Amino acid sequence: MFASRARQEALFRNRAGDYIHARWALDATARRIRGYAGRDPELRAMVSELEAESFIYAAPMPEQDRKQRHFASSNQARTRTAMGAAVKR
Repeated sequence: MFASRARQEALFRNRAGDYIHARWALDATARRIRGYAGRDPELRAMVSELEAESFIYAAPMPEQDRKQRHFASSNQARTRTAMGAAVKR
């Protein structure tokens, strides 16, 4: 949930041209998750993804890319895959 919210915040900042804070939103969330991830491989992978994505959000992004990333993060926040399918648990 934290990662999805951070991605949405980063997209908002990116669209506004606030690239420094877009990157900061993802980096801060990565640090937060790293703090409780321990040895959990899924959480550690999420931290790595956020850190890698922070460079993407820290630069101008085409509107189509922002829309795709927003759709994916919104779905993840609703426990769906990036493509919108329900996640079976």
